[in-house]
Amino acid sequence: MEPDKSSEEVENSLSELETGIKQQTTEVADDLTSLEASIEEVAVAKVKEQLGELDTAISKIPSPEPPPQTTLQIQNQADLEEAWQNYLKYFLDPDANHGLGTEALVEFLRGLDSVSDKEVPTRLSDDVEVDEEVGSPNSNIPDIVIQDPGEFFVRSSEADCWSGRAVALKA
Repeated sequence: MEPDKSSEEVENSLSELETGIKQQTTEVADDLTSLEASIEEVAVAKVKEQLGELDTAISKIPSPEPPPQTTLQIQNQADLEEAWQNYLKYFLDPDANHGLGTEALVEFLRGLDSVSDKEVPTRLSDDVEVDEEVGSPNSNIPDIVIQDPGEFFVRSSEADCWSGRAVALKA
């Protein structure tokens, strides 16, 4: 048998082992850091590639065509309030010679009802009337007045944007 090593030799061996372990730990940490950086570079490159493909796909989407011109734009009357008023009255008036009866008027009232905070009736009697520029006792002159027994509706508009207000009131 071999004689026992001295405690100094054991300490030296342990010290060498600790140093080796520290070096290996440092090398593994460096390798992990390098590997992490490589993985990050690959991930970033992949995301950049995917974004490039998306950008290419988006650029291939055709621009929407502008909407067709309205009848009044074709006639160069789109800026005239009276032209819009006449056009609207014609289609809303069930007695006009357009063959729609009350269909256009009912759809118009349904549209009003869908955006109004007050209920707008959509069932009309045969006595419904559509008039324009009807004066009131308060000197108000709304553009369009829809009258049905017990109800009337007022439409007021602006010449450059057809966004007035519609009000349903009890008669």
